[in-house]
Amino acid sequence: MEDSDYLLTPENYEQYVNDKTNNNDGSSSSENDSYNQKLDIYNDENSERKDHSTHIKQTDYEQKLSSFFDINSCRDVERFKCLNKISEGTYGTVYRALDLDTDEIVALKHIKFHEVQWKEGFPVTYLREVSILLELNHPNILSVREIVTNKKHDEFYMVMEYVEHELKTLLEENRPNFTLSERKCLLKQLLEGTKYMHDNWVMHRDLKTPNILYNNKGYVKICDFGMARKFGNPIKKYTHNVVTHWYRAPELFLGEPYYTEKTDIWSLGCIFAEIILSRPLFMGVNDADTLDKIFRLCGSPNEDNWPGFTKLPAIKNNKFTIHKYKPSFESVFKVGIMGGMVHGSTCMTEHGLDLLKKMLKLDPNQRISAKDALEHPYISQEKPRTQAIELMPTVPDTNCKSRVKRKQGDNEEREHSSRFKGRVDPAKFLSIMKQNKLSKGL
Repeated sequence: MEDSDYLLTPENYEQYVNDKTNNNDGSSSSENDSYNQKLDIYNDENSERKDHSTHIKQTDYEQKLSSFFDINSCRDVERFKCLNKISEGTYGTVYRALDLDTDEIVALKHIKFHEVQWKEGFPVTYLREVSILLELNHPNILSVREIVTNKKHDEFYMVMEYVEHELKTLLEENRPNFTLSERKCLLKQLLEGTKYMHDNWVMHRDLKTPNILYNNKGYVKICDFGMARKFGNPIKKYTHNVVTHWYRAPELFLGEPYYTEKTDIWSLGCIFAEIILSRPLFMGVNDADTLDKIFRLCGSPNEDNWPGFTKLPAIKNNKFTIHKYKPSFESVFKVGIMGGMVHGSTCMTEHGLDLLKKMLKLDPNQRISAKDALEHPYISQEKPRTQAIELMPTVPDTNCKSRVKRKQGDNEEREHSSRFKGRVDPAKFLSIMKQNKLSKGL
């Protein structure tokens, strides 16, 4: 039975977890050989994680469903006063709201679902998102405070910390005109948040500038963990149709099912370039065009620079036409600037360009880790040094007024189905909140 057809109940929960944990997908011997080769590489690079790996299961978030608490313990959404709508998408509407009990400004996300989907149960994806956010506690990751509901208990809202800006908006509007040291600070914080995620066995899988927030205290916040997954050793087979295509790693375009957290590093490389350029790096009109733009910048792949490239599904099936290109980083990013940034400038320091190249390696096994990127001279040594967070610029609140609904492109249609795979009872969804309160001694 597919996840999309499965309704979790107290009666079948234990069997469901066992089935998912012990599932054999019937992969062919050639697929298993490919998997074992990738696993050997991954094990070599992540040997220090091996002892912990047996505790990492894709069903971790499901195991949190084993305890229950009264749904009535949730606060009523009427204890919040909506001040304005920030944004609206396929899966939810986000409001700026006032907590009437604390007088604190918060972000209130109303979770959308169709009537039929509600009758089937609460989407597992939202439980996964809240579960992961509750496990992560880092200044560069958006925090979720609680779940609130209405009197009928048929609507749910995530209460999150309020952040004044989307990074995408600031870069588009050039507000502020970040200096080079300030742009380094943005990147450093993103790397620190990503390192923390990866150290805690979480892949975000949808890093992009609309999912990066910036507050007026100078902090960057990674948000929207709806596509995030736990990972571990051994590496698992995942769906490759993730990440908005402008920020999607080449192995995902080419159908690699056994990808790792290095896909997040590729996305961060795209964001790094966008911070410098004030525009997205790979603005393709579709998957094929985006992939072609990637190869135009990074050079065309082959077995020398990407071992195993010719065995990837999309290459074997001739899904894309691969043209021959030489790397062209130097023509896009002119090396030499050492001071402040001029708006629209494509200049980059030598160390900065070296780091970008390492983040945008075609072969994910050669791609730099977040930990090593933080130790790269561009971040750790080069002048001008990274700006201190407390000295980062403040900007008038850009989320205090409703934004025009952003187009989600081909990502929305893809996410529409994946968001609602698997169902859980609403009361069980809330059990994690009780666990979190108990663990924090609240």
